[in-house]
Amino acid sequence: MKYIKIKASNTSLDRYPEFKELVNDLADDVSKKINKEARKIESKMPYKSQFVLEEVIRLLEDRV
Repeated sequence: MKYIKIKASNTSLDRYPEFKELVNDLADDVSKKINKEARKIESKMPYKSQFVLEEVIRLLEDRV
């Protein structure tokens, strides 16, 4: 699966580009792991990867 990096305009990363590499690396690592592992879970949930991503974001917001 090929991952495409999207460059949004007027983002915080445009203002603080020194964080771009770290942010992109983390996004790549997390998305690859979610896509690999979520499909293995038996569930009626039709959007397993999206569900996992949303829950990870929710947990990270509380931890960081």
